[in-house]
Amino acid sequence: MSYSYPDSIKRRSRFLLITLLALPLLSACVDDDETEVVIIEPGPVYSGEAIIATVASDFSSGATSVASVDKPRTIVNDISPTISDITVTTDGNNIYRLERFMADNVTKFSVQKPGEVIWQYSTLDAGEDGSSNPHDFVVASDSKAYILRYGKAKAWVVNPSATTADGFKTGEIDLSAYDPDGVPQMDKGIIVNGKLFIAMQALDPSWAPGQAYVAVIDIATDTEIDTEKSTINNGIPLPITSPEKLHYSADTGLIYIQGAGRLGFPAWDIDAEYDGGIISLDPESYEIEMIVDDGDSQSAPYGNIADMAIVSATKGYFVGYDGWQDNTLYSFNPTTGDVNPTAVANIFAKDIADIEVDRLGMLWVASRGDFGVIIVEPATDLSEEQILSTGALVPDTIVFTQ
Repeated sequence: MSYSYPDSIKRRSRFLLITLLALPLLSACVDDDETEVVIIEPGPVYSGEAIIATVASDFSSGATSVASVDKPRTIVNDISPTISDITVTTDGNNIYRLERFMADNVTKFSVQKPGEVIWQYSTLDAGEDGSSNPHDFVVASDSKAYILRYGKAKAWVVNPSATTADGFKTGEIDLSAYDPDGVPQMDKGIIVNGKLFIAMQALDPSWAPGQAYVAVIDIATDTEIDTEKSTINNGIPLPITSPEKLHYSADTGLIYIQGAGRLGFPAWDIDAEYDGGIISLDPESYEIEMIVDDGDSQSAPYGNIADMAIVSATKGYFVGYDGWQDNTLYSFNPTTGDVNPTAVANIFAKDIADIEVDRLGMLWVASRGDFGVIIVEPATDLSEEQILSTGALVPDTIVFTQ
C-alpha cells in the first residue's frame, strides 16, 4: 500500500488517481553516465542493509536509499533516480527494482553497488498490449524467480541470472481462472516449503475488491497445486479482500496475510468497506483462521487494516487507516488476535507507507510526513529518538538484505 501512494491506489482500488498522476512521469529518464557511483561496504558487525524505495511528494520522481541495519546507522539517498511508481525486492544479495504501471520493467542491482545496473528487462512480451504493471519479484534461486504482473493474466517464470533478454523469461503461469474478467490482479507472493503462494485481489471493472484468492504453485514444476478449497479453481478463497502483504513466521509455521478491504474516498463518493483484516494460512493444510477482523460499517475500531508486520508468535503490528494521511500504528498478538488499542510509540495521524521488521527484530516504519523511517523497539514499543532521513524524497517500500 504505498505511495507508493500510486501503489496503494492500485492495490486498494484507487486506480484512477495513479492514472492521472503517474502517466506524466513515465517519460522521465536517467543518464547512467551521470549517476554517482555508490559502494556499500559492510561494517565489522553486519546484519544487512535496508533497501528503501523513495518517491517525490508530487510524484515527479523516485529513487532508492540504502541504510545499514546495525548502529550507528548510515544511509545513502537518491541512488538511481527514476520515475515514482516503483517498488523494490531483494534476494538478500541483489536489489530488484520494479517500474510499474506503463513502465513495465525490472532492473537488477548489486547491494554493494546499488547505483550500477546489472541488467534491465521488460515485463511485457513482444507485441503484448497494455501495461503488465509488475508488482512483485519473488526469487526462488539464482536461476529462478517469479514476476507477478498485476495488469495481466499470466505470471512469469524468469532467470534472474540471465545475461540477455532472450534468456530472461523461461515460462509462465496462467492465473486467469481467478477473475471473471481474466485479470486477477496478482499482487504479492511468498515461497514456503517449496511452494509459491500468490495473493490475488480480483478487482471488478470499477476497481472494487472482489473475491480474493491465493494460488499455490509447486516451484519444482511451476504448476498449480489443487488445494481442494474451491469448486471453481485450484486456489484458496480468502475471507478478506484486497490482500496486500504476506509474511511467513517460522515461530508459528503459518503465513499471515493482511487485506485492506476498500478505503473510503468521500470526494469520489466511495465509502469505506471493512472486509479486510489479518488472517493466518497453514502452508500444508491450507486452513485459514481470522486473526484480526477490521470490523464493519457500524464498528471499525482501527479503520481499514492497511499494513502488517510480524515480529514473533506473540508480537505483531498493523497500520489502521482512518483516512488519507491519517494512519495509526497498533500492536497485536498473532496467536491470540488480541489488539492493544493504544497507538504504538505515539505514532498516530501519520502517513505510513510501509512497516517491516529487520533481522535484529526492530520495526521500521516508513513515515512519509517525516521524510524518513521511524524505528521501534518491539520489547518496549518505544521509538528511537532519531528519524532515519530519506532526504528530499519520502520513504515507500522497505526490504532487507542478508
